[in-house]
Amino acid sequence: MNPEFIQVASLLGRSLAALENSQEVTSYSRIPDPQQFRKIMSRGTDLSRCRRGKTFFDAIGYRTRIGQGMHDRGEAYVFADADLCDADRRGLSNHFPVRLKSISVARKRLRAGQVWDVSTCGEDWGVDALEELYVLLNVGRLEVEPGAAILVQGNVFSFVCQELIHLPDESENVLKVLIRGTPHGVSTGLRDRKNLDGKSGENGVHGISGQNGHDVQLSSSVLGPCIILKDSDQCRDGQRGSDGSNGCAGERGCNGGMSKTAEITIRSFVSSFGGLIVDVQPGDGGNGGAGGRGGHGGPGGHGASGVVGLDHTFHCGKGGDGGNGGNGGDGGPGGNAGLSSNVYLDVQLHATARVMCVAKQGRPGLGGAGGEEGRAGVGGRPGRESLDALVGKSGRDGRPGRIGRNGKPRPGPPIFLNDFLQPQTTEFTDSSASKEAFH
Repeated sequence: MNPEFIQVASLLGRSLAALENSQEVTSYSRIPDPQQFRKIMSRGTDLSRCRRGKTFFDAIGYRTRIGQGMHDRGEAYVFADADLCDADRRGLSNHFPVRLKSISVARKRLRAGQVWDVSTCGEDWGVDALEELYVLLNVGRLEVEPGAAILVQGNVFSFVCQELIHLPDESENVLKVLIRGTPHGVSTGLRDRKNLDGKSGENGVHGISGQNGHDVQLSSSVLGPCIILKDSDQCRDGQRGSDGSNGCAGERGCNGGMSKTAEITIRSFVSSFGGLIVDVQPGDGGNGGAGGRGGHGGPGGHGASGVVGLDHTFHCGKGGDGGNGGNGGDGGPGGNAGLSSNVYLDVQLHATARVMCVAKQGRPGLGGAGGEEGRAGVGGRPGRESLDALVGKSGRDGRPGRIGRNGKPRPGPPIFLNDFLQPQTTEFTDSSASKEAFH
């Protein structure tokens, strides 16, 4: 077995007997302090750390003042040559001992089309989904068939491979290392959301119909209709319908999952053919929820009928006004695209032409549609025997809800090949890469 492979395995307390039998040994460990964690996670040389330190914050410096900035500075200590500042020590101590999933295997073969998912998640540890988690992959000899890939989602990742071998003898064979954002949403108040889209707002309640005007009670007599009960004039008018209530606003979409810092070290390309693609993309932001529909206004009540009695005449009642329709709820804002952290890829100098770096932005979420306006309630009709057009007025239609604003894009992931920043590919491109690049 390779000495460095044994050294990394020893840092993790691995049984060499199990590794000699090519067993895949996986464990879940708690690393108590930053100094020990630095030794375990990074294979960077002093020169490499110095180079990384000079450029570590060039692409991610915009977030130094937010909470993520503290994590970035901690990772600059682990993977570069930065010192831990006193202001960060207390905050970082809340994450120690850190949670590390480690995998060591002396010889591993990835079959054609196989995706080896080495990720860990909060459920593995019984912690919140947003807790920072780490993965170390230590491989002696990695044999890959066409279409094979390694996947890590939302973990700080360290991968060291002593020998990379492409099988069979095909120059088109390419190993992909896929670094993706966390599969859950990241938004204040919306923790651990696997469905990133915001919920639609509740619809408004329809208004209630206005009460009809009260008819007088009549009885027949030999001389004609006789009024039994005289209601007051105001009770003979139809009453106004109540207004529909407004629709509720749609919920905000979650921010996309973050792609975390990674260090990938390939010591040797054993075969003289084949290549490596490092494909990095954070998560897309969720779409905002649609606004709820406004409630319809209630119709106005109908006026009471006119009546001519022996000793009194009642004119017909007026129709009541219709209620106003409720406003549609505003659409929820779309979530922002996920953040990205630095990715470091180290290979032999002569092998750089066989490496492709694919850096893509996540898509920001779209704002939710505004809710439909509630319709106006119609005015009540006047009572029978009307001499005048005493129809109630219709209410006003509500206004439609506003479309939610779209989420914000974020800079794509910075990828460094042998500590030099690589140009990003076109935004939102497909993750597949042309095999012709390695011919």
